[in-house]
Amino acid sequence: MIHLIGAKNHRALNPNSPLPLQRKKMIRQRLGWFAFGFTAASATIGVFVYKDLQAHRNAHFSQANEEYNVLNTRVTNLERVCLNNPKSNVQSGGSDLK
Repeated sequence: MIHLIGAKNHRALNPNSPLPLQRKKMIRQRLGWFAFGFTAASATIGVFVYKDLQAHRNAHFSQANEEYNVLNTRVTNLERVCLNNPKSNVQSGGSDLK
């Protein structure tokens, strides 16, 4: 085996040798920062998705609320007409509402 002065080529000459301690520490550190970045990015995306879903939910809720209020107004008006005209065509099965 060729003896080299520097330790840089040690791994290149013998691929089965263990990694030096500094290299292991560097790989662990890079993996840690990658995990941290991935987690932060995922959390940020999750917040945006959550806000978007909440906005859609609130829009559907307010639309349903408006529809309910319109329906409630119509029923109230119909009840008022029926109470004001007790002998109207409405009670006998016909309809005099327009």
